[in-house]
Amino acid sequence: MSVSNNGGAQSSLPTHNMDSKIVIALYARVSTSDQQQNLETQLVKLRDCCQSQGLEVEGEYVDRSHLFHRVRRWDLLDGAARKRFSSVLVFKLDRVFRFVTHTHYILAAWEIDGVSFMSLTEQFDTSTALGGLLLNLLAFGRVRA
Repeated sequence: MSVSNNGGAQSSLPTHNMDSKIVIALYARVSTSDQQQNLETQLVKLRDCCQSQGLEVEGEYVDRSHLFHRVRRWDLLDGAARKRFSSVLVFKLDRVFRFVTHTHYILAAWEIDGVSFMSLTEQFDTSTALGGLLLNLLAFGRVRA
């Protein structure tokens, strides 16, 4: 899938098996007033991506607080367990994962629930073997660094 992001630069969002319907949950988060973390900036790019690819958006899960108050992230995990969507799309990895332990816990839960994870900026898609491997290597590298 191809989408314009970062000021119009073209990037390719990984694709899924087109035999099954893709229902997406969008997740966005801000914890500071940093312009890169602007909620509307994140959501517009995520919505544009889904619209350009004809993907159905189940909902937008938005947190506006610090680490221990991410209520909507818990709602996202609950939605995955209830099979409300088939994939989660975020603007950037650090919007949903803060620590390596969170990364592994959440990805394992989503894998059990049959939900894949995609990052618009970093081009990760856990519905593919390579995407899952690369994300795990990145998380391992963060521990080792």
